[in-house]
Amino acid sequence: MNTMLTSVTVNKSSIARWYGMAIGGGIIAALLIANPAIHPLWALLGLLVLVATIEGLLRYPAVMLVPVIFIPQWKDLSVFRGLQSRVDLTLVSLTILCAVILFNFIVALARGGSAREFFAGQGKGIVAFFIFAGVVALSYSYTPAPNWGFTQATRLCGIGGLLFMSPFVLIRKEQDFRQFAVAFVFFAMALAAEIIFFPRYAVTQWGWAYAVKTDIGGGWIIGMAILLLFYYPFAESPSSKWFWRLLCGPILIVGLIAATARGPLVSLLLVFILTPLVLPRKRGASSKALTSIGIVLALVAASIVATSLLPHVGGKYREKTREIERVLHGSWPGGTMGERLDFYQAALTEIPEKPVLGLGVGGWSVFYYGHDYKSYPHNLFLLVAVEEGLIGIIALAAFLWVVGSTIKRILAVAGERYVVLFALVVFCFAVSMFSGDLDTNRLLWLWCGMTFAIARMLRLGPGMSQPSRRWERSGELSYAFPTSDADRTY
Repeated sequence: MNTMLTSVTVNKSSIARWYGMAIGGGIIAALLIANPAIHPLWALLGLLVLVATIEGLLRYPAVMLVPVIFIPQWKDLSVFRGLQSRVDLTLVSLTILCAVILFNFIVALARGGSAREFFAGQGKGIVAFFIFAGVVALSYSYTPAPNWGFTQATRLCGIGGLLFMSPFVLIRKEQDFRQFAVAFVFFAMALAAEIIFFPRYAVTQWGWAYAVKTDIGGGWIIGMAILLLFYYPFAESPSSKWFWRLLCGPILIVGLIAATARGPLVSLLLVFILTPLVLPRKRGASSKALTSIGIVLALVAASIVATSLLPHVGGKYREKTREIERVLHGSWPGGTMGERLDFYQAALTEIPEKPVLGLGVGGWSVFYYGHDYKSYPHNLFLLVAVEEGLIGIIALAAFLWVVGSTIKRILAVAGERYVVLFALVVFCFAVSMFSGDLDTNRLLWLWCGMTFAIARMLRLGPGMSQPSRRWERSGELSYAFPTSDADRTY
């Protein structure tokens, strides 16, 4: 019987591949006939992307989240600039992600699953997120910045909502999360190498490159990869864990330093201090965490010394260090730190003017600059307080409270295995206090959705349709995690 099922499954998988490739190949052939100006190399590239997408749909659905995260960091590079001028690569990656989600959702239903199982027990978190997004969307009705406000509201509800909900469909087993984490770290290493060896320079309006550009987004993503590497078990044996940490850790940490972004660096150090405090009082857990902290801090120190020898990094850090010294001596720091302090002071002055509803989404740009264009106070809470007022702050705080409660429950059930969720959510939230708006904080929404998806997985357990006793009984730490998992088959 099992042999017959396996045979049928493989046939269905093969049929799906061949049908998809045949349809895609037919579309590409039709485009070549209709428009002979299309270069054959672009057609070949399109076919290869199609094949990779179909294979990803079938085998590694969670990995398809990764391009959405990294493409915004790379689409402006000279390598992709020509392609980006023809098609928006971010939109392409989001479209593919939607196709992956829809495909996996339909296949799961066809295999006898129910839609409710995707969201079992996570209704509070989902409702809390969309209440917050709804408050932001409603504030558009009275915003003085219709252009920038529309961009912020639609991207929060669209891109942010998509990233928040995607883990519910794509992360259904331990293996799914592991595949996503491995791909994330692999791509982050490539990003770190790019930042180290090919630094980007700020350019004046006359085209002069005068200073290394601070890469806050790159530092943010690399910081997440470091947390995944040190707080999530990619392998079960201790020796294998440390092999990967020692192999990948140095380039990631050097890449973080080379990004010259203070927010991600300070936030990462904060997380390494806080995470051992929330680990369950389990024998050996705290010592492991402290060992990780010691090694990471040693690598950070070594990396600072090494990268300080690079002129394009050392000069930037000397500039930022001088800003910090001025603050400690009670003088105005100037630079980006002084700019942020100006933002914070102005926001705190404006909040009492419209304390309940705020200015409306995007209203900060008109308040501070007098124009309707992209701008924000570089602090998520201040941004929401200024633009959505007390109602927005309550909605955001309620959502984050549900996320925190869910993480606490996960730690009680799974112990240190998923402490990385606490580290990632705290890291993203800490970075949002230094930079970003409702859209650029999209990875905060992603990790919150990932938290609820993991909670759903632990609640049901593998193959269960009812809440597991281990989830219902607080304090029990004996959940059995599979060390291996068969590939998805359809």
